[in-house]
Amino acid sequence: MSIGHKLTLAFLVFAVLIGAAGFFSVSVSREALERRISIGTAAAATELMAEMDSDLQGRFEAFEAYARTARVQDALMASNAEFAARGDGKAHIDRMDREWGAVSADGAAPLMQKLLSGTLAKEFRELIAFYNERSGFRMVGEIFVTNRQGANVAQSGPTSDYMQADEDWWQQAHEFGAHIADVAYDDSAGVFSTDFAIRIDDSAGEFLGVMKVVVSIDGVLAVLRQPGPNAAADGYRTDTFFLLNAQHRLICSSENGERFEDMSHLLPGGQLPTGDTRGVFRRPVPGGQPRLCAYARSVGYRSYPGLGWVLILEQDLAEVFAAVQALSRRILFTAIGAAFVGVAFAYLLTHSVAVRLGRLKEGAARIGGGDFSVRLGGKESDEIGQLSQAFDSMADSLKRITASRDELNREVAERLRTEAELRDKAEALHSANTELGTSQRQLRVAKEAAEDANRAKSEFLANMSHEIRTPMNAIIGMTDLALSTDLNSEQQEFLGIVGDSANSLLHVLNDILDFSKIEAGRLELEQIPFPLRDTLGDAMHALSLRASQKGLELACHIPPDVPDALTGAPARLRQVLVNLVGNAIKFTDVGEVVLDVESVRVAGALCELQFRVRDTGIGIAPGKQQEVFASFSQADSSMSRRYGGTGLGLAISAKLVGLMGGRIWVESEEGKGSSFFFSARFGQHSGPGPGKLDDISGLRVLVVDDNETNGRILLEMLRNWRMCPVWVDSGARALAELWRWRSEGRCSDLVLLDAMMPGMSGVEFAEDLRASSEFECMPVLMLSSGGSILSGVDRRRLGIAHCLAKPVKQSDLLDAIHDVLGAGPMVRVTHTPSEATLPAQPVRTLRVLVAEDRAANRRLVEAILLKRGHEPVLVENGKQAVEQVARERFDVVLMDMQMPEMDGYEAMGVIREMERGTGHHLRIVAMTAHAMTGDRERCLTAGADGYIAKPIHRLEFLMLLEQALESPSAERPRTVPVASGGNCDMVFNSAKFVENISADRDLGETLVATAQEEIPSLLHDVREAVAKGDAEGVAHGAHALKGLVANFFADAAGKTTLELETMGREVTLDQAEDRVERLEQELADLVSALQTFLTTLPS
Repeated sequence: MSIGHKLTLAFLVFAVLIGAAGFFSVSVSREALERRISIGTAAAATELMAEMDSDLQGRFEAFEAYARTARVQDALMASNAEFAARGDGKAHIDRMDREWGAVSADGAAPLMQKLLSGTLAKEFRELIAFYNERSGFRMVGEIFVTNRQGANVAQSGPTSDYMQADEDWWQQAHEFGAHIADVAYDDSAGVFSTDFAIRIDDSAGEFLGVMKVVVSIDGVLAVLRQPGPNAAADGYRTDTFFLLNAQHRLICSSENGERFEDMSHLLPGGQLPTGDTRGVFRRPVPGGQPRLCAYARSVGYRSYPGLGWVLILEQDLAEVFAAVQALSRRILFTAIGAAFVGVAFAYLLTHSVAVRLGRLKEGAARIGGGDFSVRLGGKESDEIGQLSQAFDSMADSLKRITASRDELNREVAERLRTEAELRDKAEALHSANTELGTSQRQLRVAKEAAEDANRAKSEFLANMSHEIRTPMNAIIGMTDLALSTDLNSEQQEFLGIVGDSANSLLHVLNDILDFSKIEAGRLELEQIPFPLRDTLGDAMHALSLRASQKGLELACHIPPDVPDALTGAPARLRQVLVNLVGNAIKFTDVGEVVLDVESVRVAGALCELQFRVRDTGIGIAPGKQQEVFASFSQADSSMSRRYGGTGLGLAISAKLVGLMGGRIWVESEEGKGSSFFFSARFGQHSGPGPGKLDDISGLRVLVVDDNETNGRILLEMLRNWRMCPVWVDSGARALAELWRWRSEGRCSDLVLLDAMMPGMSGVEFAEDLRASSEFECMPVLMLSSGGSILSGVDRRRLGIAHCLAKPVKQSDLLDAIHDVLGAGPMVRVTHTPSEATLPAQPVRTLRVLVAEDRAANRRLVEAILLKRGHEPVLVENGKQAVEQVARERFDVVLMDMQMPEMDGYEAMGVIREMERGTGHHLRIVAMTAHAMTGDRERCLTAGADGYIAKPIHRLEFLMLLEQALESPSAERPRTVPVASGGNCDMVFNSAKFVENISADRDLGETLVATAQEEIPSLLHDVREAVAKGDAEGVAHGAHALKGLVANFFADAAGKTTLELETMGREVTLDQAEDRVERLEQELADLVSALQTFLTTLPS
């Protein structure tokens, strides 16, 4: 870039900086102007609202003062005394009420005429005339007073009722001292009005009665209609205003609008911030400039409570900032002019310099081309002139040097030519050797990188498997133990869902570990018999809560012609369906998600089924539909940010469908939903049928569900069981249908009722049904998308026989129908392992050493072994296991493979070395959360006799443990009586605690000892976090304590830890110190009560 260009650019930059400074000033001015206008407009709105409040308050206080005059109070005391003198009370009021409506022969009502002709009534009319004449319009419409019983005492005009005590205004005034009704509009008079209701007490504060005044507020509203009523104190004004009542409905405005029209759309978010009496906001205008709005809320004035009105004043921002826009244009023109002047000045300044430098540049170029005769001849005394003289001197020197150089070059030319030939050949040979070495190094690096990546992948999958399977071991094991205890049907169902979901997660983990096998085509699918409808029902049931939380209908439609007893891979089928249905729920906000199954082809013992998962969600663009089946892919990245990605799910599903002999595809329209299809081939076998249906054949069933899809599915299901169903889409129509049947001499044998319907809910329908004696004994089954929404008390009160979660499994619905109709639940064949696979008692009691570093897993294995009657000994690592084996004799060792200090592999090697030459062989069963190929072989090679992968399934674990062990006798487990908790129940629930530890005193003492060891440190951490203001530390420590005390069912301590955890998460630690002190006492009481209670348990 030339010097001239640089100087020009410098002037341009200077001009731009001037413009930027100007625009910054305009921006600051604009913000200051907007802030000033906002404050001024808000002040104007507040001033106007205060003026209206003051006006209404003045009227209110005037009538309040009048209500306390001696004439009014004397009239009320006389009326109250007259009522009190009559002993019949209620009977007297009834007579007076009848007399009020009685009309004499001349058409008059004597009692009403008496009250209208009284002195106080005449004074009321004179007061009304006075106010109306003074104001120039009908300011007061009506005045009347009632005694303490609510009976009229005096009135300015006729009223329809004698007794007013049941009126809302009378009760509000009686309770709170005053009541001002909301604004109403009198169409006949063409005015707005409100009611003042004032409680009247005597000097002793005893209630005498209530006075009501109907007041026109047109005079108040006239403040808004005066010229320039909305001018602010600093000169800013607006010509647009809206006056709204407390419900944000229009009272009056400067714009055309219907009275009492809902104006919530004017407000940000449809409402104003609670508690603010005034404020400012911007209101967008479609197709136009936004408007600046200031509002003020009526808050009353002195004793006047206010009506909750909202006054909104609007400013057009385009008009407000017109001057600022003009200033911006002037600054822009000024900057452009400054830039133009700067460029011209730079050009004139640099022209002469550029000409002289151009000659210097030309001379240098000629010398560079070999012309050493060029001379500049500069005579100027400035820097450029001195440079020209130096240039001429350099040209003379170069001419002499060049002559000498040419002679020397001629002498060495021959020698250089020879050396160049030798150098070229050497360089070519060196280049070839270098390229060969580089290629070899690149190949070696690439090979090592590929090997490292593959090794890292394998290690990652192994470590991930271990980390996930370790907590899964406790979840599945404890669930299995809980299912083996005495539970009611609902608890069994819930724990069954937990177990199924945990097993589903385990299957997903296995799929991730096998992903490389899928890509290599080495994954083999199991082929086992399974019931299709129960499998799909369990899968859909596990997803029902997610659908319910989003307000979606989840349905499963399996036609009767689809075979149920199939042979195949149910876990893989469930995995594909859970992924597709889960994605449909994730990407659907409104509507429904439906699974449809149809039979495509049946040939002998084989069949092909087609599954369709359809939703009403966001849909997929046509060009993106195939991308969803790629790994970690999503059709739209914006949808991924909003809903989350799909990960490997659809990619694995596509490959699993291919292994099941089918294909997967999608049909979708963007914005209208998607349908994912896949087909699969299965074998068929002879399974159990639906059971005996004669008991329910021909029964009439009324299906009440607002969702057409659910209604159609239930109709098809019931017809397949030879029942006679009728579907209606609302509770009102269902009641009408039942009454119509009854009038025809028919009745419904059963009602299937949706719990959540618009209009009349399922609960409201049941209440109306039970209110009628004709239907009080009719059986009702309730279906709910969110599970049971009723407590046991409500179910019994409403006569709900069963509450089933939607989408309902066919087997569950059939069982419920048999149960409610007296046929008894159906007996079904299941392929799930049961207690029958184990002997009732072990052949002998085993002494088992458990080496496990995780406390949760140690507790799990200990509980399983103790419940079976075995004797466990617990250690935390391989080193302790070796020491224990050296000291004592055991029947079996359960050895975890990954432990600190000494892992399971090393410990097994030491134990086997200790056995060498002794003739003794201790049985060792390896436990590991790794599930990679080769883990089992590695454990057996290291010295294990058996192998079990985490998570542990109780029955499989016990079968493996007890196999090949013989004993002539077996000790039967003893029954432990449960002691009463006594006063301990005030601190914790002793019955639940005993049930949880199976009345095992040793286990209870272990748990209490663990609590005594961990509580002080956790409590210290929480106390320190509170002192430092560390909210996250408080939440973390309180959460740990909450989990600890939950083992003992200590409600008080649990509630306090929950409060502390909530304080930490919401960063509100004001009351945290008090909670910590209370928790410290509660935990001390808990430990003391537990120690006392454990002494009551048998040893």
